[in-house]
Amino acid sequence: MKKVLVMALGLLGIQGAGEAGTVLSVDTPPTVFAGAATFASSWTQTGSYSNVTVTALVTNASGIGLTFDYHAYLTNALGAGTTVANEIASTAFTLQPGLNQPIALFSGLTLGSGTYFLVIAPDAGASAITGWSTVNSVPSVTLDTGVTHGTDRISQSTTGYAPARTFSNLTGGRYAYSVVAVDPAVPEPATTALLGAGLLLIGLGVRYRR
Repeated sequence: MKKVLVMALGLLGIQGAGEAGTVLSVDTPPTVFAGAATFASSWTQTGSYSNVTVTALVTNASGIGLTFDYHAYLTNALGAGTTVANEIASTAFTLQPGLNQPIALFSGLTLGSGTYFLVIAPDAGASAITGWSTVNSVPSVTLDTGVTHGTDRISQSTTGYAPARTFSNLTGGRYAYSVVAVDPAVPEPATTALLGAGLLLIGLGVRYRR
């Protein structure tokens, strides 16, 4: 009976492993920014999260009160062949003057296991002195269990659907952003099945003792 209880508690531990908090964070003070380009970063997660907020640090160093229009996209694909069908969310925002401004791009998202691409692209007329803030020194990267940080990429293309542009790897830095889950991780169906099996074992064990 003790063994059955230990197994069930272990399964319960798996069920409750995901907690509210940081899924991914890349920080320490950004030192530069990559301007007048289309930017992309990615991460892969093995669990699911609900009520997710994605925030990026962006810079407008014009210094003369100019504003610039941008779009941000969250997709499950990147590069050639990517279409609006791969889009999970998108938004437009206006970049005000200032350095390393935190912009909440998306909120209230539910993200299942998989790989996600965050793309930030300027609209027509963006300046070389604006862009996604970049950590050039060794960044402080925080990852939840089962989360890996992918490659940061950049594209000089200005035509077509931004996530479908041709990208090359960013060298010498990492984009500064965070992915935070306000609610606990949602258990995967396989985990829920394991929990059910554990509870069944408890029931059988109690019945056997009787």
